[in-house]
Amino acid sequence: MSRKPEISTGHRITQQHQMNKDRSKQMSTRSSITALTSDGTYKSIYCHFDGYPSNNGRLLMDNYVEQELIDEMVELGDMSSLGGHPDDSIYYGRDRGEGDETKPRCGKTPKEALGKNGQEYNYLWDGDSWSCNGQPIAEAVAEDE
Repeated sequence: MSRKPEISTGHRITQQHQMNKDRSKQMSTRSSITALTSDGTYKSIYCHFDGYPSNNGRLLMDNYVEQELIDEMVELGDMSSLGGHPDDSIYYGRDRGEGDETKPRCGKTPKEALGKNGQEYNYLWDGDSWSCNGQPIAEAVAEDE
């Protein structure tokens, strides 16, 4: 098997590794989105598809920077996929008629709101900025693109 040339990070990757990476982005990549809301509590929701930083991270970083919009996004509960606005997102409760189990989980801390619902990618709005798995969102997005 031939190897691809070195990429900008200095790592050598095989064609198979790149195909696996590309394929994984076509399947469900689960994420959680936890936000400090305007009422001072943390609310956490689950997102089933496209949770990787170059998709959900980019959408959060570019579109969800106003507290009112972030509050609206998490208040609608668990979702199938995130769009650039809550109106463009697909929510289990609002759009599919699923029950109360899709409501956001609340807590006094991010960890309390997230509970045991951590996913591969965990996004956090701290009231000022987004992070992904503890890393500033812009760095996580840049590494994934």
